[in-house]
Amino acid sequence: FKPVTAETLKNPAAADWLMINRTYDQQRFSPLNQINKSNVKNLGLAWSRGMPAGTQESTPLVYNGVIYVVRPGAGIQALDGANGDLVWEYNRNYPK
Repeated sequence: FKPVTAETLKNPAAADWLMINRTYDQQRFSPLNQINKSNVKNLGLAWSRGMPAGTQESTPLVYNGVIYVVRPGAGIQALDGANGDLVWEYNRNYPK
């Protein structure tokens, strides 16, 4: 694992989405260019993953090919971006 540094946050790799708007200046733009007007019609579903019932309104974060998602109930999952496999999961234990 390579930690995220202040420099990484200032200048994220093209494939990373490290905060809600991707960059400090809130670009909301991906510099990736593999998808364009001529090939977008060929896109299809690569994988999907179910979520438990509940409200889901977070922005997934991406770093080094791992997608981090917040699950309903305050859980966090790290998913392999290539195939959707679970890398790790954290579930908060609420006091009774």
